[in-house]
Amino acid sequence: MTIANHLNPGQQAAVQHLAKQRLDPFSGTLSKIALIQITEHAVIELQISTI
Repeated sequence: MTIANHLNPGQQAAVQHLAKQRLDPFSGTLSKIALIQITEHAVIELQISTI
């Protein structure tokens, strides 16, 4: 799941609440965490950690 990083604290809390309502219960396996940069033309993976 990707959540925009430019949200203010109130917006972030609202998004987390909505995600919990829609995705609870939810199970899965974390396999990769990536730091990405989004530009007008591309999505660039800056750092990848495989779990």
